[in-house]
Amino acid sequence: MTFDDGPTASTAAFLAVLVAKQVPATFCMIGRQVLAQPEVVRQAAAAEMTLCNHTFDHNEHLSTAGAATVNSDLQRGIDAQTKVVGKTPVLYRPPGGDLSQQVEQIAAAKANKSSAGPSIPATTAARPPQPSWTGYWLEPSPEPSSCSTTAAATAPRHWPRYQ
Repeated sequence: MTFDDGPTASTAAFLAVLVAKQVPATFCMIGRQVLAQPEVVRQAAAAEMTLCNHTFDHNEHLSTAGAATVNSDLQRGIDAQTKVVGKTPVLYRPPGGDLSQQVEQIAAAKANKSSAGPSIPATTAARPPQPSWTGYWLEPSPEPSSCSTTAAATAPRHWPRYQ
């Protein structure tokens, strides 16, 4: 199960339910929000949830940005989580699924091991599970349960936005 675009005002409540039910999850967090709500991020890390870099500014157009912009947004997202929890996030998820070869190469360059493949987002009964992202390992770590090892070649480059 994944939660994107946090932490938000509701992240602590979601986290409390997940902890009470012993459900693992991946939190894809935006760096500027990590710095604004560090205690929630620390709680997620202490609960052994997987933390994921979702960039610093949530730029959904990185695929058309220059290399310096892509590198900066990814690195500042990594730096924010590292500052707050003292360790590097293990995954990167592109905002809006916006990928390009350049974004993938920069993310992979920051990774010690890449693991590209779709994961299943949190869904409702009305919406069947759909692939939502390509991720990269940013440090050696056991594979989180929310990730698949499906080859990246089978996944589209740009995922649909979910409402």
